[in-house]
Amino acid sequence: MSGRSWATDGSSLSVCRAASNGTGAWVSRCERAQPVVRKVGNKDRRHAQVHLTRKGERCLYKLAALHLDHVSEFERIRRDLTVNLMQTNR
Repeated sequence: MSGRSWATDGSSLSVCRAASNGTGAWVSRCERAQPVVRKVGNKDRRHAQVHLTRKGERCLYKLAALHLDHVSEFERIRRDLTVNLMQTNR
């Protein structure tokens, strides 16, 4: 999302590798559950911006906390692979 604090339906589409109607429906369901809110684009009113609400931020933090072990494991694997590659290239 290139430094923005929001996404568009289209950028969500590319991240999720989903069809545009599926992404729009997914954002609509999230909007009803209130973790996100759509806002009209500032420069182009045809583009909707999707912003996390406080509820959405709390949910995201909880989800991230549940996966900290996985992130730590990925970091350990990356570090081991880097060391192995450096030793192989000597």
